[in-house]
Amino acid sequence: MKSLAKIILASSLLLTMGLTNQHEVDAAKKTTVVKKKVVKKSTVVKKKAPKKIISNRNIVRVGSKFKDGRFNTMNLDASQSYRSGLKLWTGDTVERVIIRNNVSFDRAARESDNAKYRKAQNASLRNQLIVSSASTGSVYAPMKLNYGTQEAFNKNVIFNNNKFNQDLLKLVNTERRAKGLRPLSYSSALQRGADTRSTELAQYGHISVDGIPHVRLNKARFSTAFDVPRAIYTVGENSAMNFFRGNPYEIVSEKYMAEKFFAQWKASSGHYKNMMRSDYKKMAVSIKISQFNRIEKGRYSYIFGTQAFSR
Repeated sequence: MKSLAKIILASSLLLTMGLTNQHEVDAAKKTTVVKKKVVKKSTVVKKKAPKKIISNRNIVRVGSKFKDGRFNTMNLDASQSYRSGLKLWTGDTVERVIIRNNVSFDRAARESDNAKYRKAQNASLRNQLIVSSASTGSVYAPMKLNYGTQEAFNKNVIFNNNKFNQDLLKLVNTERRAKGLRPLSYSSALQRGADTRSTELAQYGHISVDGIPHVRLNKARFSTAFDVPRAIYTVGENSAMNFFRGNPYEIVSEKYMAEKFFAQWKASSGHYKNMMRSDYKKMAVSIKISQFNRIEKGRYSYIFGTQAFSR
């Protein structure tokens, strides 16, 4: 953990072990299918069973860089396919797997919201590894997610993005009411753009593209991801990056993740200002997980967040 803190401290944006960016809209600126099969009545068509995401033996195709027999697996077990002696795509070798919380991610996701939230806060439930490399020697690292668990999160199989939005919106509106501001409402239009932005940042591995915040992968303005009227002038954005610490309940508890990102944005004056803008009326938020980060070796699963606002 200490090595990661040193790396992130090299950036000017450090907030509760995560990075943040914010873009504020200047209120003074103004400007003018899938085809269906036709089947005969006498023909009986059997529906294919949905593909299961859980399989201890299911290996998926990922970029060759990440193919190590561990990351490119689909099981949702607590071990995430780690085993002693395994050589990882990061160049590390697994010395020891430390399981303190032997619950699968799908099982954890089915527990009550209260149980998930309570357990997510318990640091003693964090699963860890001891890994080694020639450059660093032996170090502790969180139990990084495999491809299957990462995708289960990103596709809302083990995480409910609607609940997450409700929880974070409640936190923002409680703060706004305390300041005499009108509450924000949820926007599905903003949600689509926020999902796109978080997915892009997760794919890129940072919240700034080539050091430029609030741009898309092609360097276009972030607002081009939002299909809302005059988005360039009406949409604002907060972005943030954090990481998974090894406790399965962390990423299946919507309330826990909402509090985590809210606290991160609140701790920055610029991001907090966006959340408290009096002219904003709507909000949506999205978080996605990636297996790498451009400023770190690759020992952590990173969570990229986008909070969008509009007038």
